[in-house]
Amino acid sequence: MVKKKTRTRGKQGGVPAAPNRPAQSQRFAQTPLQRSAVAGVLLLSFILNSIGLFWGVTGFVSWQPDSIEGAVAAHELPKTFKQWTHKYPRGHFLVNGLLYYPCIQYWESHPVQGMDSQGKTGPAVFTVDRLKTLAMMSRWISVGMSVAGVFGVMLIAFSLFGDFLSAILSGLALSLCYLYVFFSHVGNVDIPYVFWFIWASYFGLKAVQKSSCRCFLLLGFCAAMLVCTKEGASMYLPGLGIGLWVIHSVQAKQNGIPLTRAVVSFWNWKVFFAILIFAAVFLVLNGFLDGPNEFMTRVHSWKTVTDDFLKTFHGQWNLLWTSIRFLYYGLGWPFLLIAVVSLFYFAKTGYKVPLFFAIAPIVLYYLITIMNIHFVAPRFLMGGYPGLCLLVGKTTADWLNRGKIPRFLRYCPVILIYGLSLLYCLGLDMELCDDTRERTEQWIRQNLPKDQPVVSACQKNYAPRLHFQGYRHFPNWSSSLIEESNRHNPRFYPEYVLYSYDGTVKVPNDEEFQADLMKQKHYQLVQRYRSKYLYPAKTVFAVAGWSVRNGWLSPDMFIYKKRPLTTND
Repeated sequence: MVKKKTRTRGKQGGVPAAPNRPAQSQRFAQTPLQRSAVAGVLLLSFILNSIGLFWGVTGFVSWQPDSIEGAVAAHELPKTFKQWTHKYPRGHFLVNGLLYYPCIQYWESHPVQGMDSQGKTGPAVFTVDRLKTLAMMSRWISVGMSVAGVFGVMLIAFSLFGDFLSAILSGLALSLCYLYVFFSHVGNVDIPYVFWFIWASYFGLKAVQKSSCRCFLLLGFCAAMLVCTKEGASMYLPGLGIGLWVIHSVQAKQNGIPLTRAVVSFWNWKVFFAILIFAAVFLVLNGFLDGPNEFMTRVHSWKTVTDDFLKTFHGQWNLLWTSIRFLYYGLGWPFLLIAVVSLFYFAKTGYKVPLFFAIAPIVLYYLITIMNIHFVAPRFLMGGYPGLCLLVGKTTADWLNRGKIPRFLRYCPVILIYGLSLLYCLGLDMELCDDTRERTEQWIRQNLPKDQPVVSACQKNYAPRLHFQGYRHFPNWSSSLIEESNRHNPRFYPEYVLYSYDGTVKVPNDEEFQADLMKQKHYQLVQRYRSKYLYPAKTVFAVAGWSVRNGWLSPDMFIYKKRPLTTND
């Protein structure tokens, strides 16, 4: 970062009160031990992101909303250089296409007998198995980008602090963020946008430190890919830009340049070169060569979404509290707590410039985006995780280096913070491997023939995947149909009903129907499945936090069997 005079506490193991930028010749991970530590963190990230990777995969409908894996990406790719209509820009579709295109071209010339999304068998280019293959490609892309993001955070921390231990602990913190690990398992655009943001931050930091034209070019490209991957996350970039401006200005002033000139000198031809690269990539990938209509359509859709969010808006204080809760869900209380402590530690010890660089993106994102659309979701805040992990990594590293404090007292809190976060992520992985819907599917396979109709009173992306396993399965089943069948044709009274609190189909008589189910009036409860490892299960894996309850992971699943009809029915 920026060279400043430091004061130390103690004769050995003193903590610098201000950041020292490493000499330009200093390289990251020079010794075999350091390289082994980096490899260990990356390997841990890879393992955590890979366990349970087959969770809910079908290639057609993902259990995770807004996924573009499998059928969605395959359907949209032919329109890549035509009029684009999907709600997300082309960016990550193109990344998926690098792996998808060779397979699709081969399959088009080699159709096979297979099952489509409706359970019908016949010659097809895209079968269930083939779309599963595409979906898994998307998930492996997420895993790779996630691990690369962890490495990027280590490089940023080293460039900021010149401290290898801070770099390792910062990268380790990101690899143990619960929500970061979860989204590394699915084909959504959330890990990709965080990936592009991390590398835009790294190249921007190196561009400012080294005044490298190549780094400015890469900064512009990565920033453009962020916007072209998820436009809603683009407001992380103003905070990054201001953070880089502050770093440059402080660095120039410390080199003897007057403050006014130092501030103005940021805007040199290399910065405008980065802006030019950004604009070129943005315009091409948003179809501006054919006019602005495509982009303006998506902008208009954001306005519509904002109007929808206003219907459930309960005020800015409630929005702020919800955002804090979502940070708790996504990070767990150990990382959230140490991040808050780090804010005061950085401000007190003189790390004000790195503090601003770390938190400016998420603060401005909150002010510009969340407060204006009046809505927040846990994944919206993931772009702020890298900066928070920089704070966590540096604070814990400085704590470990406090020579006057007994080693036991230094190491125990850090082991507790990172250890509980690791257990939180392991619990997530085990839940992914044993989701309640997986257990429901297993029960159905063991107890019902495939010609037995089964209905799910919940949306398809929350329901078990029986419709892709040869069963006569009817997801999105409305409870109004039971009334119709009772009045006109009792033979259509469904034999089995699968029910979940999450993703329930909304119809006027749902509350009455749900109450009857709970009372087992027309149906007898034959099996119930709940989460085993995370909330509401009270296990060691849930000590670091309770995951957000939204139907993504192990929703409560109930299997009801029809009671014999009576004359009153």
